[in-house]
Amino acid sequence: STFIFLYIFFSAFISTSQILDGFHEFKYSDGEIASKGFIKNGKPDGFWTNYFQNISLWIVVART
Repeated sequence: STFIFLYIFFSAFISTSQILDGFHEFKYSDGEIASKGFIKNGKPDGFWTNYFQNISLWIVVART
């Protein structure tokens, strides 16, 4: 289910093939952080932290 969340998140906001390798933060339209982690070869890599909008809940997801 976490993979689906990340897939939908990336598909809805940006094309991952256009993202440069390195650390990135993605934000909701109000400026709150939605997700942060590293991109490698245009795809999420390693651990990602996902934040849920308007609540104090976050999850860490391992991506390889």
